[in-house]
This record gives sequence, structure tokens and C-alpha cells, in this order.
Amino acid sequence: MEKSKEIGKGIMKVISRFIVGVLLVASCGVFVINFAGIPVDTVISVFAKEDRSITPHSTTVSDMQWQPYYEAQAKKNQKKPKDTEKEKKKKREAFFKDAVFIGDSITEGVSFYGYIPTKRVFAKKGCTAKAAAKYLPDIAKIKPKKVYILLGSNDLNYNNKSIDKIIEEYDALLTEAKKKLPDATIYVQSVFPVTQKYEQKNKKITNKRINALNKKLIALAKEHDVTYVNVAKSLKDKNGRLPSKWSSDGLHLKDQYYAKWFDALMQVK
Repeated sequence: MEKSKEIGKGIMKVISRFIVGVLLVASCGVFVINFAGIPVDTVISVFAKEDRSITPHSTTVSDMQWQPYYEAQAKKNQKKPKDTEKEKKKKREAFFKDAVFIGDSITEGVSFYGYIPTKRVFAKKGCTAKAAAKYLPDIAKIKPKKVYILLGSNDLNYNNKSIDKIIEEYDALLTEAKKKLPDATIYVQSVFPVTQKYEQKNKKITNKRINALNKKLIALAKEHDVTYVNVAKSLKDKNGRLPSKWSSDGLHLKDQYYAKWFDALMQVK
């Protein structure tokens, strides 16, 4: 019996010494790492690649050792500050410095609201694809690198024109534009949507007809090897219409919403 007790005590001593040895090795490991100037989080991150369960809170290392980790995560998750209006304007000016705009009364607002200098905006109330061809000789003198065309609303409204007839006149405009401006990149913009109230009172300019025209403009732009820009997508509510608060008459954008138009254009190089 006495012999068994002695054997038991011997086993307990061995186990105790083993545990103490493990703790000493672990402590020395941390000391050596710190002495060598190696960040503890770096060492743990190496093991974490193999064991994803290792986190700052699953180790006995003090919180101070994890300071670099917390700072790195905070920086990573920090949101990029939004540009100020002044910065946005500066970016727009740089992006459109060599561009001209062709259009109707909607495009006239581009110069009215200070987005593009008047000398580079060729637009007039009531302008159609057929009438816009008159601007090409003057535009050619400027030698722009980019030409943005927005036409179609008046075409839909005048003389009961069919969509096929509008495309025929638009086709002639693009043919002439490519001849007169061979070095320019031409952008055909989608016709903008209108509000629900507007299309209820004007059965010619409805979102259904606008969508049908835009669909054909996509094909026409591809045929002429020019760029189609779907600005309308950025100006629609969940029902596919222009939000009523964005327009005073249901057709023209309020000045503060021209920014959405230009943001969409700047997404296309």
C-alpha cells in the first residue's frame, strides 16, 4: 500500500514538472520574440494563416501588443471621405475640358448651371436630330476630342414622327458627324425618362416610347461604332420614371440633379 502511494506521488511530481516546463518555454518564447524586435501580432498572424481561430482575443498577449493590428483594421475599414463640391467641379472640368455637347433645352442647362462653358455647348430649345446637323461645321473648328449628343425628346413630340423616322434622321446626323469630326469620340446619350404626371398629359413623350427609342439608339450607336451612354438608368426611380422631385415640369432636370447626369457620363471613358 505504501509502495502504491509512493508511485502515485512520483507520477504527480513528473506531471507537475512537465506543466511548469511548458509554461517556462511559452514565456521564454514571448520574451525571445520581443527581444528580437518581432511584433507578436506578426508571429501570430503567420500561425493564423493555418488556424483561422487565432484572434487578438484568443491569446494571452497584452492588448498593447495588438495595437498595430487594431490600427491597421481601423484604417482598412475607414470610409474614403467624399469629395467637396469644389473638388467635384474640378474633376468635372478636367474630364470634360476637351468636350462639346449637342442637344436641346435639356442640354442648354449644361451651360446655364455652369457645368460646361457656353462656347462648347451647341443646344437650343426644340432642337431635333435633323436640326442639330447645322452645328457640325462650327464644332469642327473647335476640334473637340469628345462629342456628347442628347436628342430625341423633341423628335418624339413633333409632327407625329415614328420612332423609325427619328432613327433615320439620327443616322444621318451620326454619318455627318463622323465625317466632320473624324478624330472625336462620339457619345450617343439615352433619351431621359419623364415623370408619371408628365407622360399622363403628353401621350407623345411617354416612358414607353422613350424606352423603345433608346433601344434603337443602342443598335444605331453600335452600327456607327460610337459609344452609347445609358444615362437614363441613373435618372429612373423603381418604376422606371423620372422622380417627380427631380424636375419642375416633368421633363427638364432641376439644376441640382444635373450632377447625377454628369456622374453617369464620367463612368464612361
